[in-house]
Amino acid sequence: MADYISNVAGENVQVIPNTTSAGAADASKMIQLDAAGKIDPTLLTTGLGGEDYTMTAFETLAAGDLVNVFDDAGTFKLRKADATDTTKRAHGFVQAGIAGAASGIVRLGNGVITGKTGLTGNTRYYLSEITPGAITPTAPSTAGNLIQHVGTPKSATEFRFIEGGMQVTKA
Repeated sequence: MADYISNVAGENVQVIPNTTSAGAADASKMIQLDAAGKIDPTLLTTGLGGEDYTMTAFETLAAGDLVNVFDDAGTFKLRKADATDTTKRAHGFVQAGIAGAASGIVRLGNGVITGKTGLTGNTRYYLSEITPGAITPTAPSTAGNLIQHVGTPKSATEFRFIEGGMQVTKA
């Protein structure tokens, strides 16, 4: 790790930059890239990508499912996103499965879904009209269904989710 010299109250002192942050206690401290040449996520403000929340699942969700957040009698809950229902657009995803009525972590907004298989590079993926919570390289074509572009592969096993715009197929 590189050290820096800084003038503090007229005296030169050695400063060791942070590669991670513990929050407010690290305010005004210098930062440094990690061993991979990247900025640790703890050093970034929220809102730059997706954010993780703890929420209750309305139904059983599998790891990697795209999810919709909805109001269930005043409580926000998660259910599988579904292109066949215009009220169920994808808002985020779960990395780990969550049993119905149990709480778990959901990533709302952009992020990377791991554990996928057989993804094809340079391909746009959409919310599936066949399998709720799933992605497909084929845009929905059934009249009245959502066409929501949800991202592109990062590799054959990792998928970059983006909370894309949507449109409804014509009747």
